[in-house]
Formats: sequence, structure tokens, C-alpha cells
Amino acid sequence: MSDSQKEAFLTAQFSAQQRHLRRLLSGFRTQIILSDEEPIGRLYVARETDEIKVLDITIFAGKQRRGIGTPIIKGLMQEAEGSGRAF
Repeated sequence: MSDSQKEAFLTAQFSAQQRHLRRLLSGFRTQIILSDEEPIGRLYVARETDEIKVLDITIFAGKQRRGIGTPIIKGLMQEAEGSGRAF
């Protein structure tokens, strides 16, 4: 595959995944994780009526083990507890 074919394939795959998750989970959102205004990862979370679900959290290699993901997860846990939803 050429680079442009690879990019088109990955774009189509990402779009299909996003559509699928939005159909399954009304509260689904994709968020970019930033550090010093630099994108370093992503968070897939669904804030449903009765629970908050973390579907995926990815921190780029080289940015891991720096205490970035822990406060994100703890914040979501506090959000769930404060709103009476399961986590």
C-alpha cells in the first residue's frame, strides 16, 4: 500500500469505529489528552445515564508512567460518585 492508501484506510477505519460506538453508546465521546498543550493520547469515555464507562485510554509511549493517566481516571471516578453513577 502506498502512504496515501494507508492514510485513507486508517481514516476510514477510525470513522467506522466512531460511528459504531456512537450508535451503541449515546454518551460516547472521544477526547484528546494534552500535556503542555501537546497531544499525548486519547480517551474514549461514555457518560451514560446510570454509569460512566472508560472504553479506552491511550498515552503515547515515552509519555507513560508520568502520572498523566491516574488523575484522569480518578477524576472520572469522582464524577461518577458525585453524580450517583457506577464506574
